[in-house]
Order: sequence, then structure tokens, then C-alpha cells
Amino acid sequence: MRAEPVDSTAGPHRLALGLAAAVLAATLAAVAGLLVAADQPDAASGDLVAVFPPGTTVEGALHAVAVADGVIRRGTWLGPVWEVSGDAPGLAGRLRASGAMLVLPPQPFPSLSLGGCSFLPMDRYPPRGLGKLRAGPM
Repeated sequence: MRAEPVDSTAGPHRLALGLAAAVLAATLAAVAGLLVAADQPDAASGDLVAVFPPGTTVEGALHAVAVADGVIRRGTWLGPVWEVSGDAPGLAGRLRASGAMLVLPPQPFPSLSLGGCSFLPMDRYPPRGLGKLRAGPM
């Protein structure tokens, strides 16, 4: 019986790939756990972030938010994730009943807007930063 030659480079690469896959899986599980933990109670209202299922169209999200008696403030670059607001108590529960998978608090989600621009009203910025914003581009 003749033994087949063993490729000595395959072992380290498989180990590195396995470790990278384990780190990625752990990171995704941690992020998913944090998102579920941040899910707002049904009675929440005000500024919220609604996460709709993948494949939700813009029209579908608009309809769902309107049925929930909310207003879309803006979209994000993450697809079916919308910043919404509504003053009537129970907006979060109505959004879930209209099809939202998660309803999250609004912070730190302004950073999710494209290009780092948060599109927030001027009163949301600290006074020190307002002078720079009003001064315009450099």
C-alpha cells in the first residue's frame, strides 16, 4: 500500500478559515441579540426606527407606517429600515402589527445615513457644532 502525499499548506488555511467563520458567527449572533434586546415595547412612541422584512417595497413601508398612524421621517441606506415618528401612544405595537420585524430606539441610528450626514434638525446638534454647521463648507 502506498500512502498519498499530504498537502502541508491545507491545514493552516483551513484552521484560519474556521477561526474566521467562528468569529463572524459570534459577531452576527451578538449583533442579533443586541437588536432583539433593543426592541421597543408596544407602548413606545415618538421617534423610532422601524425594521421591515427584506424585500419590503417603499410603497409597502409607507402603507405600513400610515396604517400605524406614524410618519416616515427618512430612510436609511440599509434598505427596509425607516426612521418614523408618531405622538400617539402605542406606535411601536402598531408598527409591528403592520409588518415591522423590529422597532428600535432612534439613537445611534442617525449615523446610518449615507455619507455620514445625519439630516437631523438643527436643535439636535450641540451648540458648539452649530457654529461650524452654519459657517458652511470650508
